[in-house]
Amino acid sequence: RRCRCGYPCGCGCGMSAAAAAAHSVRVLRELNRQRAAGQFCDATLGVGGREFRAHWPVLASCSRFFRARGPGAPVALPDGMADTFQLLLDFFYTGRLALTAHNRARLLAAAEHLGVPDAVALCRAFRPRIRR
Repeated sequence: RRCRCGYPCGCGCGMSAAAAAAHSVRVLRELNRQRAAGQFCDATLGVGGREFRAHWPVLASCSRFFRARGPGAPVALPDGMADTFQLLLDFFYTGRLALTAHNRARLLAAAEHLGVPDAVALCRAFRPRIRR
């Protein structure tokens, strides 16, 4: 039996599914703002001479690769993955993947390598618009 909040907690909080979704979006937006400011980031990843700051729980929530390593474990990503990793990292924090016909294959390969099932599904379903 589910509570009014949509979870099987029975807390009786009365939170609607829409309110819960809006709350989740606000939390993720704040985490992304903190990442941009370098606040509370506990992961620094070097990829192709670039440094990416992130929150380990966000990485582990979105990627089997990071979940399997745990915080503080050394991470080596291929040098050629820097631009693609930036797009995936943005996806982790926003839910939006900047897919194009030009980057689809690289994003799919990176998402498969890092075990990001939502990004893999988006890449596989992506059909570029044909201009006439």
